[in-house]
Amino acid sequence: MRYNRRYNRGSFFALTSVLILLGSPQSQAQAQSVTIGETAVLSAGDNGNGNLLSAQRAKLAQAATIQSLSFYVTAASGKLILGIYDATGPNGGPGALKAQTNSFTPVTGWNTANVITPVSLTAGAYWLAYLPSSNALRAESDHPILM
Repeated sequence: MRYNRRYNRGSFFALTSVLILLGSPQSQAQAQSVTIGETAVLSAGDNGNGNLLSAQRAKLAQAATIQSLSFYVTAASGKLILGIYDATGPNGGPGALKAQTNSFTPVTGWNTANVITPVSLTAGAYWLAYLPSSNALRAESDHPILM
């Protein structure tokens, strides 16, 4: 798999609305949201990634059920797919796809899309990924490196 890897300090992608299951199925109404990844909007622009899977390593501090993925866009164009991979690839890189969104038309600002199938994840390392269809889609990042 070819992917763009981002330094942890340069995260630009946030996983949001993760459902934490507390105890029995009857207590699921007491679930809380957590995030994984960067939720701050960074200052360096990144574009030119049309049809290139870009990924950011992130740590999930506790077990969770993923419900949606969010991504901040500064110039919207084309379509976008978001996903989360485990870290079982070579040298801890992206491995198995755990969840993804359907393709959607992004807008400027935060874009949140439900995953196709919610999935339970254990605490640990993951890769948050985005796949834009257009080179003109622009997101904020810091220190990208091509792998």
